[in-house]
Amino acid sequence: MADTGRPDSALTPADLRKLADGFITPELAAAAGLYRVDDEAGAESVGQKRGGGREFAGIIFPYTNPKTGIVCKRRLRRDQGELIRQADGSTKEEGKYLGFAGEPNRIYYAPAILPAELTNTSIPVLVHEGEKKALASARCVQVSGEKVLPIAFPGVYGWRGRIAIEANSKGRRTPVRGAIRDLDEIDWKRRKVYVLFDTNVHTNEKVRAARQGLADELKSRGAQVYFAEMPVECGVNGIDDLLGQIASVDGVEIAVETWKALLRKARPAAKQSQKDHLLGLASEMELFHNPDGDAFARIMVEDHVENHRISTKAFREYLAHQHYKQEGSAPGSQAVQDAVSALAGQARHEGHECRVDVRIAHHDGNIYVDLCNSRWEILEIAPSGHRVIHSADAPVRFRRTKGMLPLPTPAESGNVAALRPFLNLCDVGDENDGGDVLFLLILSWLVATFRPDYPFPVLIFTGPPGTAKSTTAALIRQLVDPNVAVHRSAPRNEEDLMISAVNSWVSSFDNLSDISPYISDALCKLATGGSLGKRKLYEDDEEVILTAERPIILNGIGAFASRTDLLDRSILVNLKPIEKTHRITERQFWKDFENKRQEIFTGLVIAVSSALKNVEKVALTEAPRMADFAEWATAAEESLGFGAGSFARAFYANRDESHALVLESSTTAEILMECCDAGKISPGVHLLKEFLADLRRYADADAGNLRTSRKDFPKSSKGLRGELQRLDPNLRELGIKIDFLGKSGPDARKGASINLEYKRSQTSQTSQSSQMPSNVVNMPTASGDVYGDVPFDVDEMIDREERAAIQGH
Repeated sequence: MADTGRPDSALTPADLRKLADGFITPELAAAAGLYRVDDEAGAESVGQKRGGGREFAGIIFPYTNPKTGIVCKRRLRRDQGELIRQADGSTKEEGKYLGFAGEPNRIYYAPAILPAELTNTSIPVLVHEGEKKALASARCVQVSGEKVLPIAFPGVYGWRGRIAIEANSKGRRTPVRGAIRDLDEIDWKRRKVYVLFDTNVHTNEKVRAARQGLADELKSRGAQVYFAEMPVECGVNGIDDLLGQIASVDGVEIAVETWKALLRKARPAAKQSQKDHLLGLASEMELFHNPDGDAFARIMVEDHVENHRISTKAFREYLAHQHYKQEGSAPGSQAVQDAVSALAGQARHEGHECRVDVRIAHHDGNIYVDLCNSRWEILEIAPSGHRVIHSADAPVRFRRTKGMLPLPTPAESGNVAALRPFLNLCDVGDENDGGDVLFLLILSWLVATFRPDYPFPVLIFTGPPGTAKSTTAALIRQLVDPNVAVHRSAPRNEEDLMISAVNSWVSSFDNLSDISPYISDALCKLATGGSLGKRKLYEDDEEVILTAERPIILNGIGAFASRTDLLDRSILVNLKPIEKTHRITERQFWKDFENKRQEIFTGLVIAVSSALKNVEKVALTEAPRMADFAEWATAAEESLGFGAGSFARAFYANRDESHALVLESSTTAEILMECCDAGKISPGVHLLKEFLADLRRYADADAGNLRTSRKDFPKSSKGLRGELQRLDPNLRELGIKIDFLGKSGPDARKGASINLEYKRSQTSQTSQSSQMPSNVVNMPTASGDVYGDVPFDVDEMIDREERAAIQGH
């Protein structure tokens, strides 16, 4: 029965020429019911939306059941599929054939097959991997008079598919996959079956495994299976192209004789090897690679999808377990390794490229969070709100690593203010005002962690012993990226740092006492995005690239982070000691927090949604270091319960503390500021080596060589130059400006020079007074769990501190 389709569905002359190239006549095409569709009808036929650069015009192949004469399925052969760039730089056309999404696989029968022939086991069946091939063989049957039934599946694994929906071990309905039910319509017992797949069966292990899997399935039904092989030297892939090529040169008769010879030479299908069986198990996986070239498999497990790096132990165990379930025996380790190598090669060279993220990703203006729960749900955050979706429906792909723990499922409403009672914050310059400036900065950091591919500020908790630094850092991480390994010790090198970072979203380092310049630079690189290349294990010339950009939490006692580059990227949070009357057990603390975690997390999600909505409207009057973070936090500040402009004022105040910390931790800065304040070094041009001598002379006269013998005090003019360059942005904030002149002027032969500028009145002032705004701003303050807008006068805070200092004297 032909499928007439639309009124304007006649095949075009170009269509008929194309089909003729595949040995298909117009009469055969008409008997098969082929028809043309335009872009709109083509998209409708396969349940797709038009647009996005995809075209759906093409030829429809109806699947007609010989027993009923009813069209049970349609497949669209598009005029143009997607051109996908491969790992080697070449392009590959994908999606040439499309079926309706969710529609089961069916057998494609060539025209003129009678219902009785399906049960007549004396007639051989010829199996192909596509509709055009079956039609080309049908023409050979017409011309030769051979008794053969040409059929096809929609692809090499089209003989398998979803066959049922059953409840899994958790009670959720999940699809069951297996051999399609159409196979039951043919009597296979003692029937000869030829399997004629394309030429790439010789080179593609996945195709070879599919063919072997089909053979094993048919043999289990009693069939006598033979493999007919396409000649490798023919230069074409399918039997339709081969027959069309021969017919155009040597005529139809020669083409038909070639077809008959392929069947005569067919060899019996051998027993499947363990490796081929493992490859067959991978048939329903989607193989792909990420931008770094790492091979991945996307696996349907019960009612969700998982993305696994093919090289991992977990993936090898999954393959071995699937083999055991079907065969009742464990596969050999070499068979598993061979299968893994073959799948990795297919993923890298034939699979498409797709990014794989850990915990948080973005796509098309939305942010996605892997909740890491047992339901494999993904949180979608959009400017309009948030929702929870199934992993299979997400436009992004996540991988899970060891130790990742679930986040709460957000509710409709939340409250970030519920976090405040769990934090004991000391505010900048005033330990008694409740720490709400720092609370705003902590919330801003949390909101920033949901924005991938932008630089992250480093969150640093400091304070004396007994201030719950480790607990506070752990609590903050619980709201973004909970993990069994809450904290890590200080990394020994950049490699350790990057390896830990690529396998988690937040990197938290605990109880630090000092950070070397090398590790400080590595932390900066990680926070703003960096890569590390290292030699691959057991390989001489192959490099592994580790790439990551991650939020970082540090905690420790004292000024353990004092390098300018790191502090310029950091938020400093000083914690106050917990009074004895306020101490509770950790068990009670975490129980109370867990009761509030969903409420807090939902509040953060709402703030992220608000930031997505408002970020394009933000116009910073002055872009600080970490401008992307400042822009994002400003877009979220009002949804966090703070007045407009609050973040900028809080951020600048915190930056002033960073400048002060850098200068306080540097012996060179300490001596230089004293010299400038006392007028011991005059403004103007100085030779570096003389400048170093002047600093040493002043310091030694004041306290012997106690200060100049410190490890951080430079021992040469070269060392002094490096230290002054590192301190330059912090000194400028204090009014001390140093220009590096190099070797120039009349004293060029004596070495490099600098030009020093300063005003004595400025150097004795704190940088805070020059940066903190003088107007009254609305900063929230705590009252139990309720936060309201209370006037917060920055100048009054500073005056209060100065009065306290005077009274103390």
